[in-house]
Amino acid sequence: MAGADRAVGATGATFGWGLDDPDDLKKSAPRLELIAELSTPQFAGHERLPLALRAVAAAMEPFPRLRRLNRLLLYRF
Repeated sequence: MAGADRAVGATGATFGWGLDDPDDLKKSAPRLELIAELSTPQFAGHERLPLALRAVAAAMEPFPRLRRLNRLLLYRF
């Protein structure tokens, strides 16, 4: 996730890890099943987020590289 790492690093923020491909996690835990991949506008309670955060999330959606930073992956065993 080198591109995303540089983009986030430019803001001064850090993150511990991320996934380019939702199936990558299955390499460590083969019993996992991806049941949903949600973007920020699809999160429950999205409408309660601050307007600025909703605006940034909406601006990221058209760009695939940024969209990956703006998602929630749900798995089950």
